[in-house]
Amino acid sequence: MPVVSTALNWAGYVVASNFTNLQPVVEGVSASWTVPIVTNIGVNAFSSCWVGVGGEFDHTLIQVGTEQDFVDGFARYSAWYEMLPSTSVTINTVQISPDDQIQASVLLVNTTENVWTISISDLTNNESFQSNFTYNSQRLTAEWIVERPEINSVLANLADFGNVTFTGCQAMLSEKQAE
Repeated sequence: MPVVSTALNWAGYVVASNFTNLQPVVEGVSASWTVPIVTNIGVNAFSSCWVGVGGEFDHTLIQVGTEQDFVDGFARYSAWYEMLPSTSVTINTVQISPDDQIQASVLLVNTTENVWTISISDLTNNESFQSNFTYNSQRLTAEWIVERPEINSVLANLADFGNVTFTGCQAMLSEKQAE
């Protein structure tokens, strides 16, 4: 049964094995989207699209996505990843442009040592990033999100990006199920 949650800075979908008895079973998340075009609203404004594991019910979140901002009179686009509580890291090897087709995933590849593979591909310009990271996630949720980010610990103005559609959404769960 769907559960509705309200957030000031996120919109999208969150899945868990069981919302009344959360279990650490999420082993991955993936999706594709088209980078939206941002337009000038007269002030600096920001937005991001991402997939991730965790964050809704705990303070762990491992995520990867694109940023679509309008800053100082110019549209700016980038790819990034983040593992809370650390700040996001810009991926300079993938050049993002509006209307590019993006495919992204976060996958647990070694449960014993908490090793995750973060991947993002710009299918339009054939550039990609993939790297392994050790991260201790609670593994409670998989998420597909459009976000109004915080800049310097303040909720930023939301960029005018039109709409975003996530496709090919998948959440990977372990064999262990909620009791």
